[in-house]
Amino acid sequence: MSYIGRRSSVRFLSSGSSLLPAREVGEDRAQKEADEVRRRAEADALVEEQIQKDLAARTRARSTTTILFALLGVLALGYAPSS
Repeated sequence: MSYIGRRSSVRFLSSGSSLLPAREVGEDRAQKEADEVRRRAEADALVEEQIQKDLAARTRARSTTTILFALLGVLALGYAPSS
């Protein structure tokens, strides 16, 4: 965008093939930045949620594995030949 002049005390900027008042361009830019910040925050929240789910799944898997090996140990002790 380039500054092309003033008309009736309103600055105009060229945007492609149209002329936009500078204030509208600033508002549009601010809205785009706000949308980008919102989009990034939503993406970060989704990533954080997935990390928490993965961590919970790993903890459950680790607990299950520990319980299974403990049961196998008890079974092995029960079937071990006694002298």
